[in-house]
Amino acid sequence: MKLSIDAGVLRDALATNVTERSTLDYMEHALLVADNNTLRITTTDLEKWWTVELDASVSEPGEATGKVALLRAALNGLDGSVDLLLADNRLSLKCGRRRFNIPTLQVDGFTRLPDGETQPVTTEPAKLREAIKRVAYAMGKNDVRPMLNGLLLDTNYCVAADGHRMAICPAPIDVPDTKEIIIPRDTVAYVLQLLGDAATVRLAMRPGGSRIVALQIHNPDTRTTLHTALIDSRYTNWQQIAIDPDGIDKRHTFSAVDARTALARVMPFCVGRAKVKSVPIGLASKGGHLTLSPPNMPETSDTVPCTTNDEQETIGLEANYLRDVLAPADLGKVTWHTSSPDSITAFTVSGRDDTHYIAPLRL
Repeated sequence: MKLSIDAGVLRDALATNVTERSTLDYMEHALLVADNNTLRITTTDLEKWWTVELDASVSEPGEATGKVALLRAALNGLDGSVDLLLADNRLSLKCGRRRFNIPTLQVDGFTRLPDGETQPVTTEPAKLREAIKRVAYAMGKNDVRPMLNGLLLDTNYCVAADGHRMAICPAPIDVPDTKEIIIPRDTVAYVLQLLGDAATVRLAMRPGGSRIVALQIHNPDTRTTLHTALIDSRYTNWQQIAIDPDGIDKRHTFSAVDARTALARVMPFCVGRAKVKSVPIGLASKGGHLTLSPPNMPETSDTVPCTTNDEQETIGLEANYLRDVLAPADLGKVTWHTSSPDSITAFTVSGRDDTHYIAPLRL
């Protein structure tokens, strides 16, 4: 393998490495494939494969691996063209009088995805990206139920839940029949990075189309492709939990900015429950005001003006979950939908169609 390529372009392509450190040598290496005046660079952590295509002047096609950290170090601060040469299983990077020998491994040992057919997932990438951003905060983390440690793409919906809260957002997505797409939590940031306006989303299948191998997202603008393994598990029946907010009796509408500020003032007074790692806070609606109070300090509270169709006695919620719902800076008016202190509560945002559910806490 022998080629020439711009140092800055190669350095930028190596900036995204899905594995920084690993006990497996191959996961710290990139697969370099040169042919047809194109250099394809692939890195993997055995759950996702990140591939970038670059223009290069290829004089001798071939394949090699190179340790990503050392390739980055060699390219640091270099400008202009650099030469990559593989000879006698040794990869060399040259730039003028500079020369660096990069450790390599056998190409056959680099794990690649099996060849197979793909099925399109019909969607509008920009709207799908926005829907994922709105619900991703609710994904589980290290949950014993593996399906909750990811984000579900269902027909016309994005869903995330952790067993105590759930966020759903309509999205223009058509998933092939009987297929569940559950994207692992650690992969969602990479998915958002590639979902540009021209991106395509497909399901990579095993030969014969019997089983999903990975979700494939290709961005032609950046010439980047992501293959990510999916969580192989049935997702919880989220439709059963997602009560229509319009069917909940009481509605209390308030400013998200005011509530976010009041919550920041009250949360330091809330005493966390160490055994269950929760920070309870009480919410009530009375006299045209939403009241936030720490259950351990009844004389401490903050209020936010609200409009309501009925008063609501205090309901216990996880303060961190409420903070996540109110976190986006572009929120305007938020409506809190309640029925009884023991029932799940819902939050909706004026002008948006996403819904956020939080299970009540016993105060």
